Amino acid sequence: MIFDTGSDWLWVNSRVCGNCYQEKFNELESDTFKFWNVIYDLHYGSGDVYGYIAHDKVCITEEYCADDFGFMTVGQQNNLDTLMSDGLVGMSPKETDEYGDLFITKMKDSGVIDQAIFSMYINLLENTSMM
Repeated sequence: MIFDTGSDWLWVNSRVCGNCYQEKFNELESDTFKFWNVIYDLHYGSGDVYGYIAHDKVCITEEYCADDFGFMTVGQQNNLDTLMSDGLVGMSPKETDEYGDLFITKMKDSGVIDQAIFSMYINLLENTSMM
């Protein structure tokens, strides 16, 4: 997953995405998945994603999860072939619409984290980066 401080969306490549080349989310394997009949699109400087709004349990570990998390399942992407990622986690503190949940806010409200903050440590030389 790509952590993007400039985006407020969580999105994942879906099993129906024909041109998503990394791992794909299969909603059929989830007992808590809820599909919304809302088509949505997101546009970035280098490309676009198109898909459907959904709700499901989102976890940062097996035991730390937020229920009923609003996100997007991507069915088509354009010009993002070079992204070696299964999706994107928007880390923005401000939402732009009513469909998706803010990752940090939802994790705090669900009791997964104590405070609505995050920090990043990036060490490319020793590959010990963490969030």
